[in-house]
Amino acid sequence: MMVLIVCMIAPTAWLAAQDQLRTTDTIPKSVDTVPLPPTRIDTVEKVLRIKNLNPYFTLHVDSTLIYRLEINKDESKFYWYLRNSPVGLRINKDNGTLTFKAEKSYFLSGKLRYDNEYRVNIGVQSLDNPTERVDTSFAIVFYNTEIVPAKVKPSVSSTLTIEEGDTLSFKVQCEFGSFPIDNITFLSNMPMKNYTTVRKCDDDFVWSPP
Repeated sequence: MMVLIVCMIAPTAWLAAQDQLRTTDTIPKSVDTVPLPPTRIDTVEKVLRIKNLNPYFTLHVDSTLIYRLEINKDESKFYWYLRNSPVGLRINKDNGTLTFKAEKSYFLSGKLRYDNEYRVNIGVQSLDNPTERVDTSFAIVFYNTEIVPAKVKPSVSSTLTIEEGDTLSFKVQCEFGSFPIDNITFLSNMPMKNYTTVRKCDDDFVWSPP
């Protein structure tokens, strides 16, 4: 009777052990070792830049240009400068304001020309860090709807009187209008010798009459 009881208990214990093995998970769980990408830090606003630069200006004669440039940083810590600028164009070094008065005298004297593209170099730089700077450029063109004729103006009066055997010498100047004078053609109503030919503005005419 005791042998029968032992035989019945042994299988029951073996089945209980098998159930415990089934319920215990021995497979190790996978661990994600791929590192997450670092959080992106937006550095765009930290780079110095001009926010409103106009690359091309067209200005009529006798008009005024007032244009304030802006940067993305505290402008009190920066200064502005120009290089290669046409006569009359200025910039406020403290606040970046461009100003220009296109006076007609600039064009009549030949200092400026109509329909000519002037390339202006402009920059802004930090007062504390010289390496923090921006160098760029823009173009400016002047135009005039009024046609102003160009004139040849000798540096003497219209009538000259010289002594026989003397040498006549004067400079041939030009007054520029809407268009420049490319070349000058010299004509005489009588045959002439021993004279220098005038071909362009500011040439000297020299003649020794026989």
